[in-house]
Amino acid sequence: MDGSLITSQGAGTAMLFGLEIVRHFLGDEAVERVRTGVVLR
Repeated sequence: MDGSLITSQGAGTAMLFGLEIVRHFLGDEAVERVRTGVVLR
C-alpha cells in the first residue's frame, strides 16, 4: 500500500499482491481464509 494505491513488483509477487487487495476490501480474516485455501504460508 502506498497511500491510496496498491502496487506490486511483478509476477513473483502476484499472490501477495492479490492478498493485499483482499485485505483492503475484506480484512485480515478474509486473507487468512484465502491463505489457508491456497496453502500459502
